[in-house]
Amino acid sequence: MLSLNFSVLEWPVSASLPLGIVILAVVIGAVCDLRGFRLPNWLTLSLLISGVVWNCLTRGGMGLAIGVTGILVSGLPLLLLYTRGAMGAGDVKLMAGIGAWMGAWFGLHVIIVAGLVGGAAGLLRRLRSRTQVATDLRSLPIEELARRADRRQYLLPFGLMILCGVLVNVVFPGIQQLTR
Repeated sequence: MLSLNFSVLEWPVSASLPLGIVILAVVIGAVCDLRGFRLPNWLTLSLLISGVVWNCLTRGGMGLAIGVTGILVSGLPLLLLYTRGAMGAGDVKLMAGIGAWMGAWFGLHVIIVAGLVGGAAGLLRRLRSRTQVATDLRSLPIEELARRADRRQYLLPFGLMILCGVLVNVVFPGIQQLTR
């Protein structure tokens, strides 16, 4: 029988520092993304590098494998969206940093929740505005839309969706058991 534990108290004490760092970084990232549709490199790259270093120092060679696997599993799905112009590079690096600290399984679940929240937000925005986005705007990369204030209304700051994904997975760690 599958038992689900929905409590922050289920996280081991050894995960407190990584969780705290990831939450702090993602909150800062969400604020930056809301303000200017940008996630700064000093935040994303330092999260990514420090996550690998932390895992190496605390778990040795296995920590390196955990960090690198977390980066790949958490970053590659968003990298595919970035190459199509559907997402900014900062979102990719932020997710890779989360994976570097927390591992592949956590990162994958953050992507799932963030995608669901982002899809719902996009649908609500579309229903609320009831206007069709011009076809020429859909072909522009996110960076181009973010540069022009008159076109920012068509963007969703995905850093906020990532924050939702992290918080859901921290508050409800048992939710990850649903996919095992």
